Amino acid sequence: MKTQIRKIANTSLAGTLMFAPLVSVARATEPEPATPLFSLKKQLDPTGIIGDIFPFHLRIGAMVSPRTKFIGGVDFTTKGLAPNFNTRIDAEAIVSANFGGGSTLFPVTVNQVYSKGLIGGSQVYGGFGLGVYFGEISRFGGKLFIGTELTRKLGGELGLHFAGYGDPLVTAQVRLRL
Repeated sequence: MKTQIRKIANTSLAGTLMFAPLVSVARATEPEPATPLFSLKKQLDPTGIIGDIFPFHLRIGAMVSPRTKFIGGVDFTTKGLAPNFNTRIDAEAIVSANFGGGSTLFPVTVNQVYSKGLIGGSQVYGGFGLGVYFGEISRFGGKLFIGTELTRKLGGELGLHFAGYGDPLVTAQVRLRL
């Protein structure tokens, strides 16, 4: 009976959507790679260094060069273009406040993140991104970054922003999984 359900479920998308819960319930265990439910779970649950069910992170840190400024933002991660790659969308605010006034730069970038697992179970990653840097004058720019997950919910990242004008901006951030 189980093999007949599997054959029917693998014939079409409708069969997959209709019979996937039955296959999983019939086994009463976690879905295995051979079941349609496993492939659906894999599509909805991005793998890699960031995110399981809700792949959002809060980012807090500082721009350390050429001047010190506060930087904060959020990012969302989904599947990437190739194995070991994830696509990440970052929205940040780089804020400067002093006696001469304040200025804020809002980078919104789409990034490709390459991740690699280490022997101890932690992850390191690096990548690049392109996007728009909104400010007094909005410009296209990009960034390079490297980082690591220190724990399951906490990570650190160093970035180099090319905002389309002036010197590159060096940032150091802590990433907190929401």
